[in-house]
Amino acid sequence: MLKRYGIALLFSVTLWCAVHAQSNKAGALADDSLSSDTKPEETSYKKPTVGLGTGVLSFYGDLTDKKFQNPALGRPATDLHISTYVTPHLQLTFYTMFGKLGENERLTGDIRNINFESQIKLGGIHLSYIFLPHNKIASPFISTGFESFEFLSKTDLYDQNGNEYYYWSDGSIRSIPQNAPNASNAKILERNYSYESDVRKLNNGTYKEQSFAIPIGVGVIMHLTSRCDLKIGTTLHCTFTDYIDGITSKGIGNMKGNSANDKFLMTAFSLHYVLPTRGGEKETGYEEDGGEDLFAFETDDSDNDGVVDFKDSCQGTPAGVKVDAKGCPLDSDGDGVPDYLDKEPNSPKGAFVNSDGIQLTDSLILLQYLTYIDSTGQFAKIEVREEHGSSGLTRHNKVYSVQLGVFKNGISSDLMTKFLSIGDINSTFVDDSTAVYTSGTFNNYIDAENRKKQLIEDGIAGAKVVYKKGDQFVEAPPVTAEKEKPKSKNDTKVKDNKATEKANPVLPTPILAKGQVVFRVQLGAYSKKLSGNVFPDIQNLIEIHQEDGLYKYLAGSYTTMQEAAKYRIELLTKGYSNAIIAAYKDGKRVPLSSVGATLSDKTVKENIEEPSKPTSSVNKKLVVFKVQIGIYKENPPADIRNKFKVIKEGVTPEKTQTGLTRYVAGSFDNYKDALEFKNKLAQKYNITGAFIVAKFNNQYISLQEALELTKE
Repeated sequence: MLKRYGIALLFSVTLWCAVHAQSNKAGALADDSLSSDTKPEETSYKKPTVGLGTGVLSFYGDLTDKKFQNPALGRPATDLHISTYVTPHLQLTFYTMFGKLGENERLTGDIRNINFESQIKLGGIHLSYIFLPHNKIASPFISTGFESFEFLSKTDLYDQNGNEYYYWSDGSIRSIPQNAPNASNAKILERNYSYESDVRKLNNGTYKEQSFAIPIGVGVIMHLTSRCDLKIGTTLHCTFTDYIDGITSKGIGNMKGNSANDKFLMTAFSLHYVLPTRGGEKETGYEEDGGEDLFAFETDDSDNDGVVDFKDSCQGTPAGVKVDAKGCPLDSDGDGVPDYLDKEPNSPKGAFVNSDGIQLTDSLILLQYLTYIDSTGQFAKIEVREEHGSSGLTRHNKVYSVQLGVFKNGISSDLMTKFLSIGDINSTFVDDSTAVYTSGTFNNYIDAENRKKQLIEDGIAGAKVVYKKGDQFVEAPPVTAEKEKPKSKNDTKVKDNKATEKANPVLPTPILAKGQVVFRVQLGAYSKKLSGNVFPDIQNLIEIHQEDGLYKYLAGSYTTMQEAAKYRIELLTKGYSNAIIAAYKDGKRVPLSSVGATLSDKTVKENIEEPSKPTSSVNKKLVVFKVQIGIYKENPPADIRNKFKVIKEGVTPEKTQTGLTRYVAGSFDNYKDALEFKNKLAQKYNITGAFIVAKFNNQYISLQEALELTKE
């Protein structure tokens, strides 16, 4: 393809030379006959021009149902022009263009989610008709021509971690298909818009990514000066291919498109410079200006450092100072201070230096920091400082906690009860199987360090202070606290700092003393991990992954039976009808009666054994199965709406969080009846592609979660 560009440009230069030679010859023959009143516009069209432009490319193909794409949402492109006038109204242009095309289709009526981005390299020839003479301020034009181009189309199928995108009916992107058996384990993904996969793989195609096009353009030429024009216009490139987006009439399933070829629109502006010519003054009858200034600009060296201004990155260098190839003064030790100003030219690599290039000691760094934050140079109290090697002294707002352990395959029952005896325990899953258990939240390192020492004394030997960075827990480096200085006139500033901390407080969970009882409300043990939709608005939800594969869920952390009982009653009204209270003390689960609590039914003996089989506290009547029969951005097509009207079970539209409309039918308390209804829709009403969805407490949950909650 590059060879084609080279041939096109070579041909354009050759043609320009021929036309220009004929123009000069004609000018020489006619020179004696030119009268003194010859107007510049009568002969200036013969001069060649070069132009450079920029704009955006908009795509029109098989993706999306839009008839018009806003040019402001297009991809960038640049083009280079070499032009000459054949007649006062006909301009011949040879050009090359480089840019990007792209489109992102998301959840259309046929549930197709396809995207692409294509690198465009193009070369061609234009013939433009200029409507008004050159002595006018603006000249409208139309153009057409022929061009050859190359398109390298890619699609975004995977995120930065290699996870494949799966588009769910609720508008989210997940790591697992919606109908997969393990869909409840799906992680929500965010598109990184990195187009890494060849579009041809979607159709198993082997076609060449090259074609031809016919450009059709309109615009206006603004004559700024005698040598400079501004061209504004738009050009529709009608291609001979339907493969730019990978969707064609020969495609299969969602990859099938219409039979029309792809098109793209270039909306751009460009600057054009009229090249100076020999004998130009005689030919036009007026003086050419600016040619000598242009060459002077290209060779000028205002600071006499041997590097011309056009390439000089550090202009104004003092006389006699040695410079590098970019015109910048030499800096031997790389400390950012040039040698001619550096009072310590051999500073250690990576050292912090002042404006004189002298290395800063720790005491000097601290002094500069204090000077920066307090113009008096004194500070009544520095509450926290953190050393990061070469990064220096920094203030921070990290939220600390104490990590108890990281477990990939679950924990034993003994360790579980030990953890549940810790009142301020938290659980976080960093992936589908790895659980991180932490204790407390602290707004400074010292409090977290004290909590760590307490936990180690209680038998948690591997405890360490951490903070969260993204989705990962990172071990916190040691931080020292400065001692408070005697009270001074700056005490008001300390109070101001404390007031600032209160504006964004970190409220730690109360730390329970050793031997104190922790009451929690058990929500059940399940064979599969459940999402937050099953437990909305649960206070202090703890998720424990046991080594036998069960996921155990508990709510709250209370120091009295009364508080736990009050919260259990609240949970009963939310549908957790079988929730029970459990007591933990000194690393073990203990009977409620042993800690002063009494059961309402004294004939029932409390079982304090942790469940080894799945159990659920959920009221199964609150789980409802429905059949989703479509999801649309706008109204469904007429034939689909007609099918909806005859379904006796009724079709209900529901708005999703992403603005789409989901259509569901039926309402069943078990999966079997919902499956029979789904099959009936396919056989009786020819509605294919429907699938079963589930709700708990009027919130959508995955089908696998619903089956888990209704399991006997």
